[in-house]
Amino acid sequence: MPEVVGLLVHYKGHIGVYIGNGYVIEARGHNYGVVKTKLSDRGWTSWGYCPFITYATAANYFKKCDAKYTSIVDALGSIGVNSSFSYRLKIAGANGIKGYVGTAQQNIKLLTLLKQGKLIKP
Repeated sequence: MPEVVGLLVHYKGHIGVYIGNGYVIEARGHNYGVVKTKLSDRGWTSWGYCPFITYATAANYFKKCDAKYTSIVDALGSIGVNSSFSYRLKIAGANGIKGYVGTAQQNIKLLTLLKQGKLIKP
C-alpha cells in the first residue's frame, strides 16, 4: 500500500481511512467510538482510492511520459527513471499490481498510468 493519506482500507463489512505513518481512523461502534488504530493491527485486506477525494500527492507520482512510448522500460528511461525489473517490481507493488512478473498486461497497466501521470512512486 502506498503511503498516501486518505486511502480507504477495508475488510469484509468495515472501512477505515488511512491517516499516514501506519495509522487508520475507523468507527468501531458504540463500545469504542471513532478511534485511531495501527494499520498492522486490524487485519485490513485491501485498500483503494476514494473517487470523491482529490489526493494532494503529486510529489508521489512519476512525471508523465510522452504518449509515443509503447514500452514501460523505454518510457521510464525517457523520464530518467531506473527501468530494471527489480525497480519495476517495486513500482508495480505501489500501484496495486500483485504478483508482478513483467507480463504484457502488467506492463501496459504501468505504462498507461505513467502516460496519465498517475504512476505512483514506490
